Amino acid sequence: MTQGGLAERWTLAEGSGGVFQTFILVANPNATPTRVRATYLTGTGTSFVTEQDAPANSRLTFFPRGEHAAHEQERRRHQQA
Repeated sequence: MTQGGLAERWTLAEGSGGVFQTFILVANPNATPTRVRATYLTGTGTSFVTEQDAPANSRLTFFPRGEHAAHEQERRRHQQA
């Protein structure tokens, strides 16, 4: 998907069929760094947030499947403690 203008908020449908691996590329065309937040809705109806720093005039990549796996590991670790 491409966009002709700039936006501060996006809603994307990723799906979880396990067939595709989705990567979300985020660009920061500004001359100053910024913090980018991704909020994921899981298959159980819960959500979790990840954040990354985007340097000035750069791009970064979110990997929903990997970030969800890391979130689940952390959640299970806290439940066992």
